[in-house]
Amino acid sequence: MFKADLIQRHNNWSDQEMEEHATHNIAVKWFLELDVGDESFDHSSLSTFRAKLGEKTYREIFEDILLQTHEAGLLDHFCQFMDATSIYADIAL
Repeated sequence: MFKADLIQRHNNWSDQEMEEHATHNIAVKWFLELDVGDESFDHSSLSTFRAKLGEKTYREIFEDILLQTHEAGLLDHFCQFMDATSIYADIAL
């Protein structure tokens, strides 16, 4: 469920959208370690999971993952990129 929450936050998906992607998106299924034919979770499980985990525990898990990626040499603190492209929506016109 933590992996599902990470990918959901990364893509800015709602709980329902996350459920949909976990059901039909093969790349998401692979990331979540689900077989192609596996059923996904119900979207309400995500909010229940977050509530049980709590903010402090979530932060500890996230920081542990960052530490592991840094120790594995997959994280470079000296070079970070940010997309600063201006995007105008129809509303701006």
